[in-house]
Amino acid sequence: MSVSQRTFAQQQPAPPSQQAVQGALKATPARGHSGDIIYISGGDFPPHIRLSLMMGCPNWLVGAQQKSHNVELYGPGPRTNADGEFSGYPIRGLSLRGLAFSACQIYTQFGANTFGPDIPGSYYILQRGKALRPCDTHVCARVVPSPQRVHSGLVEHIAIEQGWPGATADISIAYPGSAPHQLQRKLDWEGNADITDRVPAPFAGAYRAQVKVSFHFARAAGNAFTTFAVVH
Repeated sequence: MSVSQRTFAQQQPAPPSQQAVQGALKATPARGHSGDIIYISGGDFPPHIRLSLMMGCPNWLVGAQQKSHNVELYGPGPRTNADGEFSGYPIRGLSLRGLAFSACQIYTQFGANTFGPDIPGSYYILQRGKALRPCDTHVCARVVPSPQRVHSGLVEHIAIEQGWPGATADISIAYPGSAPHQLQRKLDWEGNADITDRVPAPFAGAYRAQVKVSFHFARAAGNAFTTFAVVH
C-alpha cells in the first residue's frame, strides 16, 4: 500500500460498532473529459460523518500500479445528513496521465473494505475532443404520473426518476379552469423525488392535465413534460 493509499485509509472514520454499513456512491454526470467537474452523491452511510473520496482509473489498484499513477485523493469531503446521505458534492475529475480515455471508479473507505464502499461510483473519462451527450451537460430525468387515469377530487402521484442528485425541480401542474398548481422538490441522492397533488373538483368533460418540470443544479438545467388523464 502506497503512502497516499495509507493516508486515505487513515482519514476515514470507523463506523459505529455492530452497525451494518454498506454505502453507495453515484457520480453525475456519468461521463466527461479529463479535469471536468463531477458531482458525487451517496447513501447508506452512518449519519453526520465526514467522508474523504478517492478516484482511480480504471480503479484504485490498477491506477496505483501504473507508472502514470491515475489516482486522486479528495478530502475533507462531503458530510452525510441525518439519513446517512449527501448529494451534489463537487470534485474536479482526475486528469488522465498516460491514457487517452478510461473507465474510473470513486471510493470512500467504510467497514472492513479499505477501498469501499460496497457500491463505488462509476465515471468514464472520454478521449479529448469526443463530444458529450446532451444528458452529460443538461439535467435529464423521467417524470412518471400514476395512475395514468385519475378521477376528479382524488390524489395523483408523480415520480421524478433518474435525475441529477441534489437538483431542484420546479413543478407546474395545469388543470383547466384553475391556476396551475406549483410545487418544488429537491432530488435525493439517487436523483429521485415523489410528488402528490389533489386533482381539482370536476370540470366539464374529461381532459389531460399537463405536468411541466424545470430542473436546475449548479450551472446545469433541464426540462421534462408529461400528461395524465382526468375523468369524472
